[in-house]
Amino acid sequence: MRDELARGRRVYVVCPLALEGGEDAVAAVRAAARLRSFFPAVSVGLVHGRMPPDERTRQLERFRSGVAPLLVATTVVEVGLDVRRRR
Repeated sequence: MRDELARGRRVYVVCPLALEGGEDAVAAVRAAARLRSFFPAVSVGLVHGRMPPDERTRQLERFRSGVAPLLVATTVVEVGLDVRRRR
């Protein structure tokens, strides 16, 4: 992740649940908080199905545009994320 972000690329992490739901489940909310602490200079976006649709759209646009180059999401992202590689 660090190398990709340093190259100006975007990275996204897909988690199975938005909030803690079991010992084996990785929660997107918790993962985003941890990544923010690992990458304090990087804007980290968060998308999950329990968010209002307009906030989800805003977060996805921040990721697409590169404003938030690191995105943490649940599988809801599979429905609306089209990431084109920038050259």
